[in-house]
Amino acid sequence: MVFRAVSAGTTGLLVLLAEAGASTHAAGVLIGRPSAAGLALAAFASVFVWTSGLRGLGGFLLPAGAVLLAVLFPKAGPSWLLFSGRPLLVFAFAALTLALIASRVRPWKEFLLPVFFVLYAGVAYQAQSRVGPDGDEPQYLMVTESLIHDHDLALDQDFREQRYAAFFSRPLEPHFRIRGPEGQIYSLHAVGLSILILPAYWLLGHPGASFFMALLAALLVREVRRLVRELSGDEILAEGTAWLVGLSPPVIHFAGLIFTEIPAALLLCVGLRTAVFGGTSRAGMVAALCAAGLPWLNVRYAILSVAIAFALACRQPLRRLVPGASILIGSALAIGWYHFELWGFFDPRRVYGRNREFSLGILPEGLPGLFFDQEFGLFVYAPIFVLSVSGLFQLFRNHRVLAVAGLIATLGVIATASVWPMWRGGFNPPARFLVPLVSVLAAPLALSLRRGLGPATALLAGWGLWCGLGGVANIETVHRDRDGVAPFFRTQSGAREWTAVLPSFVLSEDRPTRVLAWPWAVLLGLPLLLGATRSLFPSPRLRNRDTLLASIAFMSAAILADRLSPRVRSPERDATRLLGSPALLLPSFRFEASSTAAWLLEFFYEPHRFPTGHGFAAAVPLRAGQYELILATHDRLNVSDPPYVEARDRKTTAATRTLMVAARDGLHAAIELRQAGTFDLALVGGEPLAFVGAELRRVY
Repeated sequence: MVFRAVSAGTTGLLVLLAEAGASTHAAGVLIGRPSAAGLALAAFASVFVWTSGLRGLGGFLLPAGAVLLAVLFPKAGPSWLLFSGRPLLVFAFAALTLALIASRVRPWKEFLLPVFFVLYAGVAYQAQSRVGPDGDEPQYLMVTESLIHDHDLALDQDFREQRYAAFFSRPLEPHFRIRGPEGQIYSLHAVGLSILILPAYWLLGHPGASFFMALLAALLVREVRRLVRELSGDEILAEGTAWLVGLSPPVIHFAGLIFTEIPAALLLCVGLRTAVFGGTSRAGMVAALCAAGLPWLNVRYAILSVAIAFALACRQPLRRLVPGASILIGSALAIGWYHFELWGFFDPRRVYGRNREFSLGILPEGLPGLFFDQEFGLFVYAPIFVLSVSGLFQLFRNHRVLAVAGLIATLGVIATASVWPMWRGGFNPPARFLVPLVSVLAAPLALSLRRGLGPATALLAGWGLWCGLGGVANIETVHRDRDGVAPFFRTQSGAREWTAVLPSFVLSEDRPTRVLAWPWAVLLGLPLLLGATRSLFPSPRLRNRDTLLASIAFMSAAILADRLSPRVRSPERDATRLLGSPALLLPSFRFEASSTAAWLLEFFYEPHRFPTGHGFAAAVPLRAGQYELILATHDRLNVSDPPYVEARDRKTTAATRTLMVAARDGLHAAIELRQAGTFDLALVGGEPLAFVGAELRRVY
């Protein structure tokens, strides 16, 4: 009874602390006050764990006490602050995952498709309203627009008339490398996706196309369940794997986006399942159609067609291969004819021009970046997929054809993406080029999960659920182009930012941070070496030491990376997370109804060296309203020529300048922000000054 209460209380406490948030302060650490919704969620989580009968979650109290440890040992414990605020949801989700398995609660399988469609439709709406189409998305939409209005693929008139204004607010240039025989502009992107979304776009414009893509993502989750069920014969395992994959990156972040990756993943999943487990002529035809359709989405998906064709050739009798082979050959000839009609050549690769841009010199950054880059790496957002590596050996023993086909697809995609300068994609969520491999990663993942789900594995799942659902709630933070720092981890951290402990492989200036991949690689290698030895339904007598050891391993890797990190810290962001919110200040236990952000500054301001401004706070998220800024100086009472403070919105680049006023406690400025945003703060003009501290208060 006591251990059940400890497990329930631990889970509730984790949810409370995570929802309330945390930030640093010059006088200690601020712990936010939970909202009514946070209290309700914590109560629900506690009750759920209690009713599951699960024990042994007490080890997850270690990260819950991280802030207290950091306060008690301020010199030795700053790294403990990594485990405050939102990141505690990793442990909460891990606890709930273990409790769900122990409770034996199973959703009706009929719920899977409608639930995920509703969820993904919500994700799509978030992306439409808060991000909008960007990157390659407007290019696919413009081809569809041309097909509907001009009944052709030439884009000259469409861009000249700016038809993209219906869904894109900025000037847009077409993506093309070479022109047609008569100088026409044709998109270098394959036409398959534009045709696929045409009916939905014709009916409801960009929102219709986006919701249609959300439906395809939900169908992908259902197909993952079907594939795992055919592979394992275990309905429960298939259901659990589908829900885990569907709620974790990268699928949930790409739901509703106009990219080829989700349709490619769906075709590959259906094609492999019907080729390996179909056994009928009809199944063979379906597999062949899937293989034939993939290159129409993108020529690089030809390797996925090869994987399906290999599985089909191994599993189907020779007499049944003729119709499928005819479909594949006919599709290949049609693609060649299509390119000849538009450009005058048969090779679809030539639309990219003579310079293919592939180079083995990119491999040292592209290969690890695909998995460990903090903006675009798969394992950074969904580490549970590392178990696919260990499950692959079991898959090879049980279903060699599926294993080899999966290897063909996986190695082909990775080899192509990792030697291309655009291995990250463009303006898109993480792991774009690995999305088509979701099914071939889910199959061995399921076999690994069948061996058991212990605390370490649950933490991997918990991290993915936090990134997946947290990314949906803050959708703009996962739709990014390269800048070396992941906005999700920048904004969703607690009292210490996680961007400093995660490697970056995109920008050359971030090369020193790549050493941070090693602690995480070692941590993710432990499940592969140790394996999962527990039953899929762990006993309610799960030991506290198991969750404690898993917590220690995870926290040790993070603390080691924090100590190794070469990044310059951003105390202003750590200090402003609870600005203006009710919070408790530790260690004094002083309650603040509207907390202030206070941090140390140590720099000498020389205006002649920085005529355009000297920044002292970067990428600080602030709500609309009025703020009072106080900068403490060594020479507080002797400032005859104070500087201006400039607040510049990173998105709009709009800036406001306010003249600072000298006072007894430093320089003051009243800053009024008309809209919320992420701001850089800088000093402009004035006289040289030495600054020692900053304080930001929200007035209203």
